[in-house]
Amino acid sequence: MDDGIWSKTHTNITNEGKRTYYRCNQVKRRGKQCPASIHILYHSENECVTIYKTEDDHLHNEPRSIGINQQSKEVICELFKMKIKPKRILEILEEKGLPVPKKRQLSSYLISLRKKYYGAPTISLGELEAWCQQNSLIPDDNDKPWVLKYQIEYEDEIDNDDDNDNGDHNDDDDNENKFRFFVTTKRLLF
Repeated sequence: MDDGIWSKTHTNITNEGKRTYYRCNQVKRRGKQCPASIHILYHSENECVTIYKTEDDHLHNEPRSIGINQQSKEVICELFKMKIKPKRILEILEEKGLPVPKKRQLSSYLISLRKKYYGAPTISLGELEAWCQQNSLIPDDNDKPWVLKYQIEYEDEIDNDDDNDNGDHNDDDDNENKFRFFVTTKRLLF
């Protein structure tokens, strides 16, 4: 029995035992089905299992590919590095005669490439604080930016002192994380 090409379709309970039916998953479920199928009978009177397979051959030539073709991925990666837009990437793949992924597949793959080459699109307050600390030293270069001052308050550290409440701010914002930092260069200051 070929492993990994069968998907369960349904189960029937009969006097003989439980029958579980499987279809060939190398074709789409909603499209024209491959005539090859199997079903497994779990006998009720003993612990025997019988596998029944149709005599029909598979009608598809090659296994269904999942995801983006490896050769297409390499071309997409090169085009991504050249800052080519997604719509143009699809056109170029088609011009080269390579398998063209769906727009959603391409979008997901481009997101993973962006993360790989540029890092995560967001950072945590802890990462921001570490970045501020790393960039707090005054550089020798007059035009290199550096962090002059920064302040980061985490919601569990914020003092809820009502004595300083003058009514000029929104109470909903009191318990949120807060940050501010000032970046400058020597030339701008001196």
